[in-house]
Amino acid sequence: MDKMPRLDTHVSTFEVQQLVHLVWQGRIRVPSYSRRIVWSQKEVAQLFDSIARGYPVGTLMFAEGPGKEEDLRLGPISIHAQADNWVYWVIDGQQRLISLASAMHTASQNDSRFSISYALELGNFVPTTVQRHPLHLPLPVLFDMRSLLRWFKEYPQAADYLEEAVDMARRISGYQMPVYVVRGSDLPVTVEIFERLNTSGKSLSRSDLFTARTIAVSDEDEPRRIDLIAERIHASRGFGLIDESTIHRAIIACNSVDISKDPEFGLNVWPEMYDEGEVALQRAVTFLQSYAHVPHISFLPYRQLLIILTRFFSRYKEIEARDTALLSRWVWRAASAGSELFPYANNFMLRDILSMIDGVGASVNIQYLLSGAPPWRNRTRESSLSRRDSPRTRIMLCSWWYRRPRNLWTGSEFSLIDLSESLGDANTADPALPRIVRTSGTPKSLLANRLLHPSRERPDESIRDALINLPVRFGLDELAEIARSHALSSREIGLLAKRDDGRFIELRQEHIQNDCEVFIDRVCGWGFEDTPPLSSLIFDEGDDDDTD
Repeated sequence: MDKMPRLDTHVSTFEVQQLVHLVWQGRIRVPSYSRRIVWSQKEVAQLFDSIARGYPVGTLMFAEGPGKEEDLRLGPISIHAQADNWVYWVIDGQQRLISLASAMHTASQNDSRFSISYALELGNFVPTTVQRHPLHLPLPVLFDMRSLLRWFKEYPQAADYLEEAVDMARRISGYQMPVYVVRGSDLPVTVEIFERLNTSGKSLSRSDLFTARTIAVSDEDEPRRIDLIAERIHASRGFGLIDESTIHRAIIACNSVDISKDPEFGLNVWPEMYDEGEVALQRAVTFLQSYAHVPHISFLPYRQLLIILTRFFSRYKEIEARDTALLSRWVWRAASAGSELFPYANNFMLRDILSMIDGVGASVNIQYLLSGAPPWRNRTRESSLSRRDSPRTRIMLCSWWYRRPRNLWTGSEFSLIDLSESLGDANTADPALPRIVRTSGTPKSLLANRLLHPSRERPDESIRDALINLPVRFGLDELAEIARSHALSSREIGLLAKRDDGRFIELRQEHIQNDCEVFIDRVCGWGFEDTPPLSSLIFDEGDDDDTD
């Protein structure tokens, strides 16, 4: 018996033009487990430049196999592929193939990454501009002889370059690329080849390799991709786009306390783990928004919290109101402890926390978590946005959201939808934090000079003027409520009216710091009992008997 069976492979060469047409015909397909397009316009232009110079650009690898009828989307290209018993599935070379096929297609004008022209007078490849340049040939024109001739007829001033253009088109179209073709391999072998190729040299991220394990070249109508999880959660909850690394680790945490490596499962287990992980992550996000006062990913102090909560909600679909309050209390105690609980790049501490969620009962596990959180107050003394990823800044922003800020022009309370529309998929809360004072010399980064005002449309009036004119728009009671919702006092607004900006910043900085400490004390529940719900307590039947 052959202990090390060999794959049936052969090496061929394909001209670029041949490869491109096979892609356009749906005869070359990209498996759903391959990573998304990550190349920039600069990298695409460099690929064409290398080919034009005759430089090696690497070997492609395909697997032969059947393909169903389906609508494909490759970069800007839409393809209706017919069912075929024999197509090439890309194992390695996706970025190069899609770059070639997209840049040479007329649809490239709809995607800046692939909108590239050959500059005849410069002899290099440049971004295509909206305003046509007679000597800059868009690649779809360069590689279609009829379009090329029409171009030179329209721009006779470029006539001297016709021979050079034809030569360049032939040079690139006829460039031969070596291709390894794997015959008769099944999915596990194909995925193993994919992983081996992409865990040496410039490797894929772990989340990309995770995706590779969850997707088969099969009947799946909806590909299981981590980036699609991020998009679905943002679409349904307005939480912003969670980074793929966090999503990947959250899904792994549902099944293992050691998120530093992927668990060893059979290939058939991964899709189920992916689906269950997405559901648990959705529950975790809903909990953060509805009960823990964290409205958006850009407000979340530590991503580890989301990983831990995902494991918790993978174990417990529903929890009692008391447990919900205690879990929120733990979230804020953990966030307040900060680096004491989540030291940078330390998975050991996170593993210990994850191990507290062992499935023996929601109330019991929440008590484990509370007992592991440091029993102290960690004061939040930071008011700078100079570090946009600062956990302390994000805690302070959550304290602002907790105040339920109101629109300075309408007086209405901002909703989660308003915040989501204002922030979109931003990584920081900056789009919803307009500056108050804009005079020169005032630090732009100071949080004390910002307001949480997630309005997509504002009148021409500045934020400063809107604050000064509050008494004109509203009665005294409503004026006080609007100012309070933004951690502002009448004294501070008076300083703005007097143009005493330095004193305003000084007073508001103290104001928001004190206010944040009150918020932390409230949401952490310091000084309150952490008793679980009565339903979780077990009493022996004989406890009530009187025995002398």
